[in-house]
Amino acid sequence: MSQHTCNCGGHCHHDETSSHPLLMMIVSGALLALCLLVDGLSLWPAAWPWLRAVAYVVAFVPVGWPVCREAVEGLFHKDPFSEFALMTVAAVAAFALGEWPEAVAVMLFYAGGEYLQERAVGRARRHIGHLAALMPKVVHIVTEEGETTLPPEAVRPGMTVVLRPGERMAVDGVLTGDEGADFDTSALTGESLPRHISPGETVEAGMIVCRHIVRLRVSRPYGESAMARIQALVQQANARKAPTEVFIRRFARIYTPAVILLAVGLAIVPPLLALAQSLSPHWDVWTYRATVFLVISCPCALVVSVPLSYFAGIGRASRRGILMKGGDSLDRLSEVDTVVFDKTGTLTRGAFEVKGLHAKAYPEKQVLALTASAESASHHPLASAIVHYAGQCQVAIAPPQQAEEISGRGIKAVVEGHTVLAGNRRLLAEQGIAMPTATDDGDNEVVVAIDGRFAGRFTLADTLRSEAVEAIGRLRRGGIKHIAMLSGDKRSVVADVANRLSLDDSHAECMPADKAAWLERLKASGHRPAFAGDGINDAPALATAHVGIAMGSGSDTAIETADVVVRGDSPLLVAEAVSLGRATKRLALTNIGLALGLKAAVMALGAIGFAPLWLAVLADTGVALLCVVVVMWWSHQP
Repeated sequence: MSQHTCNCGGHCHHDETSSHPLLMMIVSGALLALCLLVDGLSLWPAAWPWLRAVAYVVAFVPVGWPVCREAVEGLFHKDPFSEFALMTVAAVAAFALGEWPEAVAVMLFYAGGEYLQERAVGRARRHIGHLAALMPKVVHIVTEEGETTLPPEAVRPGMTVVLRPGERMAVDGVLTGDEGADFDTSALTGESLPRHISPGETVEAGMIVCRHIVRLRVSRPYGESAMARIQALVQQANARKAPTEVFIRRFARIYTPAVILLAVGLAIVPPLLALAQSLSPHWDVWTYRATVFLVISCPCALVVSVPLSYFAGIGRASRRGILMKGGDSLDRLSEVDTVVFDKTGTLTRGAFEVKGLHAKAYPEKQVLALTASAESASHHPLASAIVHYAGQCQVAIAPPQQAEEISGRGIKAVVEGHTVLAGNRRLLAEQGIAMPTATDDGDNEVVVAIDGRFAGRFTLADTLRSEAVEAIGRLRRGGIKHIAMLSGDKRSVVADVANRLSLDDSHAECMPADKAAWLERLKASGHRPAFAGDGINDAPALATAHVGIAMGSGSDTAIETADVVVRGDSPLLVAEAVSLGRATKRLALTNIGLALGLKAAVMALGAIGFAPLWLAVLADTGVALLCVVVVMWWSHQP
């Protein structure tokens, strides 16, 4: 006996008769065919008139008994208007009217539809949970005594893991050694190309090493790994229902008793009116029509296909490296009309590159060599960019004899007998060194003095992500009218990035509270903004936005606060998340229209006597299956 969310919106136990529903359908179908054959050949013995009824009851039991039992259990669990009650009433009415073949056919069609729906839903659930099955069951640990294996749950931070080509990482760790390696990250991010990870960078659970044997130092226990968080998010997503799903379930609770009352009225009112006019009431005709009306009115197509639409949306998003924390996140994404980005780490890489060097009093190559040598003692991002630029220019970098980092200013070093100052203008001003007037060109700068004389100025810029322009274009093509950026960086830098990306609005020098306040004002003016960010300082904005989208490389705080988590750094995933939200909502509304439209047509035909009972069951099951097929087809689109 398997528990699942039934079509009527409650949690029912479907008796699968020893877990062989298909076998029971085959038995029932064979018995029905045999009975119809005997009917056609008129072989029932005249001495035993009751034998025909008994034969059809026997054919009914394999598929009908589980449904009838569910209907009775529903009465005891205060759920008298379930689909099982509707099907049971229809079958009893058919037997009472002497329509024994149709009574069996009603349940046979219904059981077949349920079986196919359950298989479709089961495939969707298995697909969403496939990551857990992919995870290795053991981890190879390197100890002083040699190599041993442990289950992932027993691995602790600080342990050393060895991975061989083709093996998947079971926990989060840091790559050790002197060389980097390529990893297949498709299970996490959906990226088709391997990602190169350098020593000291994080390798997340679920990644596969491509060509090298590597060692990693475990950074988190198994329960806190990236993969564990993905699985937890998927489980939470199934529990958080979209408003459309909640509405459909409530609608079914009102709709079902309403159609039962209409069916009763259809069975009673026309015959009573006929009696009042001294006409034949035809009770059997109107009871049959009411039974047809009752069967086709079953809301199963709605309460199966709409939740399945959101479930498919969550599954399709997870394959693309987008983790929805619930169907409600998909619903809210469909309502977004404004997208707001954080700058650093979201639209830009947070990695600076040298745009130019303006040397003075010394040759350019000497200024570059001395500055890079001094900056090699610093871990500041601007210093790293200058060192990298010197390497690109094939300039030799000598280690400094002395080096002192001056907080908030820069660095002072002695290189090859020269005293080098490299940092911001405050550093040189405090040393009494004259400088040319600053130019606010939107770039970061590092000014340099050698032996007490101004020697030059480096201009650096935060590099745009290669996908940023395409992401903005995709959002605009998808109907997003307003795209903005919030950043704590200085105004000239923010304005330069906004100009390069053709954004509608940008705000610089924002503190975390400023970002949240700006989003509050945006919401108050009637907008529904999504905010994408990756840092701890983005958490207030992520919580304030209509939809918070955390970039998966960001902080744990951002990931916990957001409604949506994208596994990776690409802003294209933000555009894709918005697109998926809208597509899922359209799919759910399409299924609602399809189910209600077809049902209304067949209900009308049944009420006037143009739809037999078997067609009503076929139409009801067919509509549900059609909706399921549409969902499953959509969920497998690239």
